[in-house]
Amino acid sequence: MPTVEEFSKRWIKEFVEQGRNAYGVRLARQRLKDHSIPVIGSHRLDRLKISHLRELRSSLEAKDLSAGSVRHILGDIRTMLRYAMDCGLLAQSPW
Repeated sequence: MPTVEEFSKRWIKEFVEQGRNAYGVRLARQRLKDHSIPVIGSHRLDRLKISHLRELRSSLEAKDLSAGSVRHILGDIRTMLRYAMDCGLLAQSPW
């Protein structure tokens, strides 16, 4: 089972690059690198819990990011977890 960081690379390649323009792809990569991966990247996808996602949200709020930035970062994670379900890696999202 891949970690969140490992699966995020697959999600970028198979999902994000297919549906977003170059700028959107760059933003998704940057948001993962700067915010999500440092907090939840080492967790195995199948062991990711709502408590980890709450920790991510708290870390984002502590950075004093705009509400829109927080929504985009969390939205990317939510979309990635749905894609993991579509790929058969998760039975349900911890979201």
